[in-house]
Amino acid sequence: QLKVCMPEIKYNARRPKICYGKDWHFYFYFPVDYNEELEGKTTLTGMRIVLGQYLEDKHNKFRNVLKKKYKIEHGFGDIDRERFNAGEIHAVYEVFNEGRVGLGILRLDDQIVSSIEYLNDNNAKNWFEDTKPKKLKEDDF
Repeated sequence: QLKVCMPEIKYNARRPKICYGKDWHFYFYFPVDYNEELEGKTTLTGMRIVLGQYLEDKHNKFRNVLKKKYKIEHGFGDIDRERFNAGEIHAVYEVFNEGRVGLGILRLDDQIVSSIEYLNDNNAKNWFEDTKPKKLKEDDF
C-alpha cells in the first residue's frame, strides 16, 4: 500500500513533491511553483523512483526489465564511474528511449541507491545530452 505525503511547504521543480511507499520513494516533478492549490492543474514533467540501497543483483534485474521494454541509448563510461566513486558527481545513468527513461546509481545523503527516472519529452532531450558518457580529450592530460 502506497502512503502519499502531502507537502507542507511550496514545492517547485528543484524541490519535488515526495511520496513514500513501503520500500521505494517516489519523487514527482512539476514545471511551475507547485502547491496544493495547483493539485491536478499542472503537468507532471518527471518522476524518480528511488528503489533503495544499490545492490548489483537488484540493479541488474531492473536493467534487464527496462532493456526488454525500451531501447538502450547509452550507459555510463569508465570516466563517469571513476568520478562517481571519487564523489565528484552524484549520479551515473543508463539511458533508454531517447532520454525518457533512465536507470541510475545515485549518492543520496550518505547512501548509494538505485533509481528509475521517467521524463516528459521536453526534459528528456536535455537530460539525454547531459547524461552522455564523458570521453577523454587531449587537454585532460
